[in-house]
Amino acid sequence: MRSFVGLLLSLHIAAAAAAAGPEPDLGRWRETAIPAEPAARSDWLLAANHSSDEWLVYTEGGALRARPTTSGKRVPRHADGQPALLRAAQAVIAVDDGWLAGFHRGEFGGGLYWYSADGSEKYRISDHAIVDLLRRDDGIYATEGVAHMFASRGSLLRVFRDGGRWQAATALHLPFAPYAATMLDDGGMLVTLSDALVSIDRNLALRTIVADAPWKQLYPNSSVLSADGDRLAIGMRSAVAMVDLPSGQLRLLVPPGE
Repeated sequence: MRSFVGLLLSLHIAAAAAAAGPEPDLGRWRETAIPAEPAARSDWLLAANHSSDEWLVYTEGGALRARPTTSGKRVPRHADGQPALLRAAQAVIAVDDGWLAGFHRGEFGGGLYWYSADGSEKYRISDHAIVDLLRRDDGIYATEGVAHMFASRGSLLRVFRDGGRWQAATALHLPFAPYAATMLDDGGMLVTLSDALVSIDRNLALRTIVADAPWKQLYPNSSVLSADGDRLAIGMRSAVAMVDLPSGQLRLLVPPGE
């Protein structure tokens, strides 16, 4: 009888754990191997591309975490108090005369717009496919670009007001299309591209941290920095990439038990 009760208790604990969803703490995830041989790596990437798992990364209590997401799209960066009509935007940032809103429609383009505070007035600033809007102490920047089929291109834009109207100009060409960006305390940024991870310092000097990234077809959607600033977690399809920034070492993590 005692063993039967123990079995029921074990089953109840297992069911409760399953109902709670995957383990969120990335410190408890396990590393999965990335094949080095080109043919094997191609097969692995194809299988990962068809995975039903999409992982979004975030921080909680100073820990790096991940949770499932169903969208499979880049996480939008919205602003508190923005008009409801901007909920379809990929990125929104508040400015002193209203809002800047960026839209990304994949290979069909996008646009950067200014909106008045209540959203009743607007004008088009540029036709860039905007991925993110980022604020530094010297102004506002935007990442833009598209990866489609065998082409991948992007740039960092400086967004500024001149003569009362907002404008956008290319500040830096990126080697590939951007997917996620994380700001650093010193004004630099870490930008996850379709084929690489790069850093851009406050003087706009670009440095490649991870080249030939193994997420070319895994569509990164988010990135977050560890509390000590040494690690970057990147959410994507099938797995989470964990990059040690000082060394550039990359690990792909999956939940325990997978």
